Amino acid sequence: MSDIEPHMASLFELIGRAQTLPILWSLRQSPKGFRDLQRSCGDLSSSVVSRRLRELKEAKLVDAVSPHWQLTKQGVAFTDLLATMSPWAKRWNKLIS
Repeated sequence: MSDIEPHMASLFELIGRAQTLPILWSLRQSPKGFRDLQRSCGDLSSSVVSRRLRELKEAKLVDAVSPHWQLTKQGVAFTDLLATMSPWAKRWNKLIS
């Protein structure tokens, strides 16, 4: 059994789902309506976007403020944390390429 703590495993399981990070990253730039969000993520299917938004809302990372979706305070804090990882990820990507 892995030594990863359950709360970290839950987080990684959520963000590891297909298209979760692109949705979060798009909303980090600005709140978006459903169709704009769908287009900003490469024209994902509406069912995938709906499912991910529902999961992210349950996780309290996004919320619907009609007619837009936006990050919650927790979502902003999380995407800010992800942004700090960008320089490391760029170096790592070059290393494995």
